[in-house]
Amino acid sequence: MNFWSNLDTPLDFFAFALVLAVVFVNGFTDAPNSIHSSVKAGALSLWRASLLSGIFNFLGVVASSFFAFSVGKSVWALADSKSAENGTLVVCACLLTVISVGVLAWVFKMPSSESHALLFSLMGASLGAGRVSSGIDKILFITVCMIASTIASYVLSRLLSVLFAKRVRTKDSHLAFFCCALSFMHGAQDGQKLLAVLMIVLSADLVSASVPPPFAILSVGAIMGASTVLSGKRILSSIDKLSENSDTSSCFFADLAAFVTLLFSSLLGLPVSTGNIKSASVFATEKEAGKQSKRVIMRIFLTSLITLPVSFLFGFLIYKMLLLFF
Repeated sequence: MNFWSNLDTPLDFFAFALVLAVVFVNGFTDAPNSIHSSVKAGALSLWRASLLSGIFNFLGVVASSFFAFSVGKSVWALADSKSAENGTLVVCACLLTVISVGVLAWVFKMPSSESHALLFSLMGASLGAGRVSSGIDKILFITVCMIASTIASYVLSRLLSVLFAKRVRTKDSHLAFFCCALSFMHGAQDGQKLLAVLMIVLSADLVSASVPPPFAILSVGAIMGASTVLSGKRILSSIDKLSENSDTSSCFFADLAAFVTLLFSSLLGLPVSTGNIKSASVFATEKEAGKQSKRVIMRIFLTSLITLPVSFLFGFLIYKMLLLFF
């Protein structure tokens, strides 16, 4: 596929720019979850952890897109993308919703998930365009994926910390490894989601296509990697409140559980929330969760509960508004 030849109109170029903007916001607010444990335990400085995270986010986007684009194909299918009609407007409505939610999350220091906003606004905008043939089934599918993966991460983290806390000696190198591994999985998950949205703009058929265009993969990977390097401290302050009593061992088991959950979700092609999975695993390792960490986890839960229907509604309404101008 010739990348530039599929961007036919100024609106297509605008949608492409919006995708990159959302990639940047995503890296700025979500990817720093990957570096929390290594920085908190003192295994890596904030700068080194952010740099490693940026590199491995880039590698995650590139490697997963070339070798296993299963998550991207699942997202592409949510929008009934076999029909190219009004695809660019659907994407614009979706991304305008995501940017708004992402910026608000950053302002209020919430480790929220752009994945929630992306997936539900995409389905809302697609419904507005009359492109969703089984909307309720798809909404239930994504909701179950999000809830099940978060619970799985919590349970696995809790089990590991209870069963093996006294048997495993955690080293700084272990936490540094998981900083890289979680960053790679973040790139594999969220990078594929945004590449799938970009493929809708390009009117591409992901049923027959093996991989997205190389230029698209490299663009998304580079922006996500760069934004991750530039961010970190603001969101880290919120994650810290979830781990008031965490030690190096707790950080290790939280990272291990989050990594395993993300790995299997990606292999199965399930689009999930990397931020919620990491937050759940961190909270699970708390031996005695303090009032502050309980308040934060409740804020994350309530934010997710509100984000899903609001994103769906905004996606639908913004699409209808864009139709008035295009």
